[in-house]
Amino acid sequence: MAPSMEDDSGGSLFEDARTLSQMKRSRIDLTRRYVFLCPTALSKHFEALPLAAKESSLLVFRCARSFVFKDPPSVRRSRLRARVECGSHAKPSSAPKSGLAALYRSEFSDEFLQWVLTKEKEGCVFWYKPDQDLEKMSSFFEGKVDPLDEQPYRPLLLDAMWWRVRFDRGSARYVGNPRGILAAIAAFHHGMGQERDLDLPSLQELIFQSNPTLEPVVKWPHAPSMRFLPAKVEETPEYKGYIEGNPRRPGLQGEAVLERLQKWPDRPRARLDNLHHHWQAQEMSMSRQSVFSFGGSAVLRASSGTPR
Repeated sequence: MAPSMEDDSGGSLFEDARTLSQMKRSRIDLTRRYVFLCPTALSKHFEALPLAAKESSLLVFRCARSFVFKDPPSVRRSRLRARVECGSHAKPSSAPKSGLAALYRSEFSDEFLQWVLTKEKEGCVFWYKPDQDLEKMSSFFEGKVDPLDEQPYRPLLLDAMWWRVRFDRGSARYVGNPRGILAAIAAFHHGMGQERDLDLPSLQELIFQSNPTLEPVVKWPHAPSMRFLPAKVEETPEYKGYIEGNPRRPGLQGEAVLERLQKWPDRPRARLDNLHHHWQAQEMSMSRQSVFSFGGSAVLRASSGTPR
């Protein structure tokens, strides 16, 4: 089913577009399927994400699940902790939490975490770490169907010879040099995938070259920027929209605020500079420089009258 062109409130994305940023966001190509790679950047722009992009998106996070969701208490108790027995019980660092705060990390909102859980139940979330298995990631994409042609996605291009010979740098979109992808593929085939991390631009290029209909992004590119949002001005009777030349104290009537400069200097009665003389000296200096630049030392010998 093709994604709808409506936002979270049910209105069309092409309506009520008045500003330049709203017009750009109204032209978002929601027919493409977005693949989000960073949960931190996605959570910051989660409210600006259209509903159609949320429904059709895939989450291929380059981190472990424990980075977003805390492990259950049974798993945490099973881990060995080295500690020094000092005879006194350590006080808890904070009071026990309940609900979502006890399960999830605090920097992610509850709405974002619930959405990730829903996508995980739908089978649309892949955690790259701690296994860092590229074959599992390839199987993850092969199990999904492209909504444009109703065909399964192709596997990832994990053949190092393809990247060395057939990779066209002119058609590259994220990285022009595939050395990061080749290093990750070589480390994976040699069983050292956990020692060699795959950077985000290389992962984007790997996904895009394997399936060009996918749109791998680190952060939502159409999120509004805070630089273009004007500050909200409160409607108060003191606000006039300009700065008064002689402001007065709000509590005292008729008393002016003391200025930093109490007395301005008097106007000088005599000029201490002679611009006419300065201009004459500057003109003579420039004329001498121009003569010496053409004649050089021959001008001095000619003026002195000494033979060569």
